[in-house]
Amino acid sequence: MCKRSYKSLGAVFEIQIKEKIQTILLSFINKDKMLSSPNAQLLINTASIMLSWGMYGAAYVWNNEGRLINAESFVKQTMPLIMNGAKELLT
Repeated sequence: MCKRSYKSLGAVFEIQIKEKIQTILLSFINKDKMLSSPNAQLLINTASIMLSWGMYGAAYVWNNEGRLINAESFVKQTMPLIMNGAKELLT
């Protein structure tokens, strides 16, 4: 009788997915490169949050817009942006 709806659990899933991505990214971040900077731990955490939210947001929009390209192509196109940041777009 109950109608299934993603919207009721969407926020919960979003938080869990972002946190999992952030945890994975934290394990990959080369902390040695950042330890010499002041507030290194804050910088490391901020970087992992920015990357995880950006990755989630891009995948969310890709999915909502009907997955116009396949997942493999989507990842190939977005990975340079994730790995190199905005410099890919601004140069």
